[in-house]
Amino acid sequence: MINKIEEIVTEGEQPQTARNYRAPFKTQDERYRTSSIRLSYNVITETDGLINVLYKILDGGPLGLCWLDISFNTITKLDEDSLSQLPNLKILYLHGNSIVDMTEIPKLQALGSLKTLTLHGNPLEEEEGYRIAVIFYMPYLLHLDMVGVTKADRANSQNFGARYESYWKKRHEEFEESYKSQKKAAEISYTERVMKAGEDSEDEFDDNNNNTHNTKAKK
Repeated sequence: MINKIEEIVTEGEQPQTARNYRAPFKTQDERYRTSSIRLSYNVITETDGLINVLYKILDGGPLGLCWLDISFNTITKLDEDSLSQLPNLKILYLHGNSIVDMTEIPKLQALGSLKTLTLHGNPLEEEEGYRIAVIFYMPYLLHLDMVGVTKADRANSQNFGARYESYWKKRHEEFEESYKSQKKAAEISYTERVMKAGEDSEDEFDDNNNNTHNTKAKK
């Protein structure tokens, strides 16, 4: 139930290997000697903080990470700064998250060594031109969503990818506008609840005062 990646360190989480469920080998400086990290099936909302954590727990830091699984979380946006510091990452599992905006895809271009990527199970999978978009921005991928990338895929992405860019940007603006509207509505709703709670407290205070006056009058 990790909500933020930093909780790996702050909450004292103990890692286990996938094969025998034992703790991976630790170096003398208390870092783990591994090139793979699995953080799937949590409630992580963003990738911020990943680099700081890698420096603390991984032998070799961000440069040593080759395989990252953050599938089945609640990630909506990607942190380009973090991704740009993972030059040796070859496999990234992002399926089963909550990414809706196609303009998040270009951020993955920072992963120059990436060969395998999964994004299926995100809402953006339903967007028009989804597979074309991913391959258009990352033609060096060998596998996308557990399916091999073919020469035909690359050809189609180059032929049609540029045509979709204006559409994806328009959809991005729609998502941003929707997000702002939802945020504003949530703020108004919160303010109304606070005001309502204040009014209820005042009414309760007045009722208590009236009861006190009535009691004194009877005496």
